[in-house]
Amino acid sequence: MSHAVFQSPKRPRRRQAVKVTIWVKPLVKAELQRKAEREGLSLSATGAAFLEKAMQADIDMQYGTLLEPIIERTITKHLGSRDRRLAFLLARGAFESGMTKALVLFVLKQAGVEQGRLKAMLDECSRKARTTLLRKTPQLETVLSEVAAWLEEKESN
Repeated sequence: MSHAVFQSPKRPRRRQAVKVTIWVKPLVKAELQRKAEREGLSLSATGAAFLEKAMQADIDMQYGTLLEPIIERTITKHLGSRDRRLAFLLARGAFESGMTKALVLFVLKQAGVEQGRLKAMLDECSRKARTTLLRKTPQLETVLSEVAAWLEEKESN
């Protein structure tokens, strides 16, 4: 014979609440009463909800204050890492560009190109470089996407 234990139907548990008495300005009490009437709640329930929200906002602000330096350090670390990779690319490009220019000038001088002609060639090359400096070409787009992939790959490591 099995014994069945009689269980009462489960009732939702009410949270335990304790009384808190506070003094507020008459305007604050009047506003709480208006809010309570609009929401169909008691003054106590409305005041408790406002107090809980204010306390949660205070806790959130404390966490935000603690998180801010952590977030700043993380951003600075990642930006510093990216800056170093970009500086590497810039330095490499500047170095190789300088080497190429020096080599071309050396070869042209060795070939006997006179100084006036050499200056005219440099002026023309400078003008063309300025006009094409910001022009995006399909070849440049390919290089840019490869560099972007390289930067992302290095950053995730």
